[in-house]
Amino acid sequence: MVALKTLAVLLSVLGYMGFIGVFGRVRASATPVLALSMIVLVLYGFGLAGVLFPGAVVALLGGLALGAAALVGVRRRWRELLVPRQAVCLLYLLPVVLLYRAIPADFLFTGWDEFSFWAPSAKLLYEIDGLYQAASPIVFKNYPPGQQLLQYFLTSLTQWSEKSVLFAQVAFMLSAILAVTGSFTRQRSVLGVAAFYSACAFIYFFRYDYAHIFADQLLAVYFAAAIALAIRLENRYRHLAWLPVMLAVLVLTKQVGLLLALVALGCYVLARGFEAAALPGAWRVRLRACLPALLTTLLGLLAILLAYRSWNAYVASINASKDLTLPALESFFQAPMLQRMGTTFLEFLSRLHVPNFMILHGRAGTPLSLYGLTAGLLLASVVVALVQPRGQRARAVALLAFLFLCALGYVAFLLLSYLVFFTEYEGTQLASFERYAATYHLAWLLVLFGLFCGRIDHLRVRAPAWVLAAVAAGLTAYAVPSAFFSDLQAVQADPLLLQKRQKVDALVEVMKKHMSGYDRAYFISQQSSGYEKYAFNYAVQPFHSMWWCWSVGAPYDDKDVWSCDDPLTKLLQPYAYVAIFHADERFWKDNGAFFDPEVQGRESGVFRVDRQGDAVVHLTEVH
Repeated sequence: MVALKTLAVLLSVLGYMGFIGVFGRVRASATPVLALSMIVLVLYGFGLAGVLFPGAVVALLGGLALGAAALVGVRRRWRELLVPRQAVCLLYLLPVVLLYRAIPADFLFTGWDEFSFWAPSAKLLYEIDGLYQAASPIVFKNYPPGQQLLQYFLTSLTQWSEKSVLFAQVAFMLSAILAVTGSFTRQRSVLGVAAFYSACAFIYFFRYDYAHIFADQLLAVYFAAAIALAIRLENRYRHLAWLPVMLAVLVLTKQVGLLLALVALGCYVLARGFEAAALPGAWRVRLRACLPALLTTLLGLLAILLAYRSWNAYVASINASKDLTLPALESFFQAPMLQRMGTTFLEFLSRLHVPNFMILHGRAGTPLSLYGLTAGLLLASVVVALVQPRGQRARAVALLAFLFLCALGYVAFLLLSYLVFFTEYEGTQLASFERYAATYHLAWLLVLFGLFCGRIDHLRVRAPAWVLAAVAAGLTAYAVPSAFFSDLQAVQADPLLLQKRQKVDALVEVMKKHMSGYDRAYFISQQSSGYEKYAFNYAVQPFHSMWWCWSVGAPYDDKDVWSCDDPLTKLLQPYAYVAIFHADERFWKDNGAFFDPEVQGRESGVFRVDRQGDAVVHLTEVH
């Protein structure tokens, strides 16, 4: 049954692709990412209406219906489609197949940040068949749900597994990368295939991978795809909807997607502007010819606005809004902001030059700093612009200069965010700065690579294309970190983290046998920095747990900010069950009186909280 459901989902996605290709007349390489984007928007609309699962069914049936329409539309073109030279297109499926096989059937999330939001949010949508609610047991409810909606489409219509969640993300990323390289190269060329294979590895240069479901890596490749389509979409009425669809999904992928969507739209305006300037005839004739581009621009702005405002309205409706207003200008020159600004800015200047931004395999050289990579991409932009045909050189210069200036603006925005939106600790430490900054630079690199490969692929002399295909694949294989090849063979978790995750799951399995209704669960792991606690929060969903005080008693040292020196009876007051992951000698010395003698001294276990009135009097082990 699961196999049949999976087949139906696959046919539905193919239906969207076929319809977009036949009636939308876009390049075949762009149809996968546009198809998945349409599904995200359909589910988003139904999710806002509170009927997410019916939305998944409608999206499924809609894809099947559109596929049938596409088959009717090409009924007279079967002979030209089913020719041997089209078989080269099957080579584009190889990374998809390899990565699907590389993900174990029993795959488990183990990334720390995955447990903070990305994994719990995906699981929550599946469990409640809806978007986040005010009482949902997750943090960051204001984060938009773009990637989670695609994951929900697959899991809700087949079955829940963490492999399915990860693969939905991988498929989305690969479809975006294909849209980038395929927008510039010929789809049946050897260079087109080699460019796609090489680009699939680029994410590993920035410490991203196909083994986790962080939004940043998806946002990067999707942003690159939006830029590629913005540059390559033709000025036709048939193409009115495709860029707005991409822009809306960018906004719904992550909050900073709003800025990236505006950058992509700016690229579209520049590209169409240069085309309009080259048109012959009177201004009225040129204006009429530019009408599709003008409408696309207006629809793009409308899509950005609707996606942004609709999500903000939903977040406000569940009381999850965050105050993102900038402080008054004079506050930047007064304590304590002035001191924080100085500390943050000094850390920022230091991180610009630390050679750990773009990593290479050890044999290929030392890592690059953000400053070094930006300079390198600027130089590459000059080269790419110069190799363009003479009639397109000015447009290429304008587009690549725009991307460079926006890169500077994006990094400046990150700095501002660390000053006013992040906590003081995160801001002064520039927490995850490289990961956030890599979103733009990876997209920039992908677009430059696509433009360069496309130029070579369209040369009249075919030999350079074959040579470049071999060189691109060879250099990428030589320089890419070894984790890329490891993940292609088998996506494997860190053994220690996997062991902790499995132990947490075993405790939760016992606990959930007894929990019901609005029961809450407490978690204890002495002298822990919190990894096990966040894994527990994910596993125990849809039940609530706590977010702090997972270590009980006085702090173990000066750096211990997780231990709470409150009586255990006070900490357990609102909870029905407690899972002990790691109890040490001090814990039993302080709290052994609340447990039966035979369990005292154990490292772990699951216990029911017994009360007399409102007072916690005993903890009874459950199995």
